[in-house]
Amino acid sequence: MKKLTLLLLLPLIFSCGGTSSEDDTNTGFLENFSYTIDTVMIDAGKDFIFLQSLNISSLSPDRNLLYIYNYKDVQLEVVDLNKFQLKEKIKLDKEGPLGVGNPNSLLIAENGEFFFSGFPGIHRFDPSLQQMTQFALRKQKFEALEEDEALDYDISVSQDGQWAFGAYGKDNMEESKKGLAVISLKDLSLRKIPVSIWETQKPYVRTLIEDGQMQMQTIEKVYVYPQDNRIILSSGNINEIYLVDLATDSVRTIKYTSQLTRNAKAVPEKTIVNTNEEMREMFQQANRDVEFRQFYFDEQSQKFFRFSRDVSKTIGDSVVYKTVMTLFDQDLQQIHEEEVPLDIFSLKFFKDGKLWSYVNVDDELGFAVMDLNF
Repeated sequence: MKKLTLLLLLPLIFSCGGTSSEDDTNTGFLENFSYTIDTVMIDAGKDFIFLQSLNISSLSPDRNLLYIYNYKDVQLEVVDLNKFQLKEKIKLDKEGPLGVGNPNSLLIAENGEFFFSGFPGIHRFDPSLQQMTQFALRKQKFEALEEDEALDYDISVSQDGQWAFGAYGKDNMEESKKGLAVISLKDLSLRKIPVSIWETQKPYVRTLIEDGQMQMQTIEKVYVYPQDNRIILSSGNINEIYLVDLATDSVRTIKYTSQLTRNAKAVPEKTIVNTNEEMREMFQQANRDVEFRQFYFDEQSQKFFRFSRDVSKTIGDSVVYKTVMTLFDQDLQQIHEEEVPLDIFSLKFFKDGKLWSYVNVDDELGFAVMDLNF
């Protein structure tokens, strides 16, 4: 096991109260916040671990095993996080009565069931992976949806495995989604909760049109994070969340203010282009702006975490980025910001109160394990 330790002690710099509005939260810095980082390597023995699909992975309910879906070989690669080694590989089928389809996400529920989510829906397996139930949600005729409405392709599953969540709206790319669909996987009932977050992303959508035909359009992702009886909806473009209360179907917008990053991406002056070169230039410009990622929850500290990235400095045509970790309390009030040496795009999860963040070390699986003190 290789280790690299970094210690940073941050004294109180200042504490700043947020602006007074019903949606804004306080921002500031915790006193005596510190952390250490150890880099640990996963021993694959004479085998290897497929690193190209770490985003399709899930922890076991006891958080001791990491299951990684290898879409190339159609198998689960199981990593023992206590022994830092590859434990086993479980062969799966892509098609047939036990087929996983083409998943873009994996969740292992509290009862050990496996949920492979993707187009056109969800494949649910029992803990032994020997029994499968398929939910073709895109094809399902839900009474609550209008004739011209459909579910989006991106579906999230609750940790208890009882519910699925996804955007709904007109089944086309021209109009924004209308809100959040809440689907019971027990009786396949659906209820709609109108939420305007998808509409707020519309100004950022960029489109390539050639010869009068749309060739490409960006998808401005909305992160759907189920947590107990709430859903946190957030985007990569704006420093805010839409908090959905599933008990009342009410929605509250919470806007945040960062001292370390910009609070929103700049809205493009031009969103429709006619050449690939213009589209590449738009991507390059967007890549020089702030980026917010999804939320994480640490059961031990009962805190939420989110990572964002912004430009630290430019050297000629090169850009140097900084990663900022933001902490929130149980009520989603912002309580701390900290610049950290982590990649915002890497796989992350909490285990035993420590944050694990994937690092590639000579094409081998490693993790930067952050021990937080506050």
